[in-house]
Amino acid sequence: MAENTDELHRRIKELETQVAYLNDQLKQDDKFGLHWIDVPEAFDKESENKIPILEEVPELAITNDDGKPTHILIEGDNYHALSCLNYTHHGKVDVIYIDPPYNTGSDGFTYKDKRFLDQFPDGQPIPKNHPLRHSVWLSFMEKRLKMAQPLLRPDGVIYISINEEEYANLKLLCDKIFGYANYITTITVKVRHENRILKGDKPIHETTELLLMYRNSPSFIINKRIVDN
Repeated sequence: MAENTDELHRRIKELETQVAYLNDQLKQDDKFGLHWIDVPEAFDKESENKIPILEEVPELAITNDDGKPTHILIEGDNYHALSCLNYTHHGKVDVIYIDPPYNTGSDGFTYKDKRFLDQFPDGQPIPKNHPLRHSVWLSFMEKRLKMAQPLLRPDGVIYISINEEEYANLKLLCDKIFGYANYITTITVKVRHENRILKGDKPIHETTELLLMYRNSPSFIINKRIVDN
């Protein structure tokens, strides 16, 4: 009986801490910017006292005979992969390209919410009508972009693909992490033909996606050149 009481008190204390944290977020004085509820992720707890380790698979090694450095292919969750790379490649990466889930409600995006791991051990599906749809996605992206940014060299650059579903949120999030002054541009990429049959619930057919470009610091310089006609 005493054990059940202790567990109940522990759970109450945990919930009180979560409520205090959420109330603190709602009371923020900064009225301009991007605010969301930080949805707890299973990886946060898992990584507190553990160091992820890469395990080599020799038969899948990528090798060459030209004396140049070989590439590394990491298979696994991007959270763990980024954690490992921060030990081995901190401040050494020239270019990062990220193609994250677009959070369209039909792209298979799942979130490992640690509160529901018993129900969704492989991650909780996030449908379009999920009440915390954007908060879940921003929590997911912030954690990973904060781990990606330290990997870049001072003159490094990052490209992130996205569509209009989360473009506005991603732009503000990247302004916060990389700094608005380090935003270079948004590149429009044509991905579909105009005569494709309209699918989904949108009345207008999309033919393009977007590619955000941020430098890590002013050390990144674009060399412009004049093209003769």
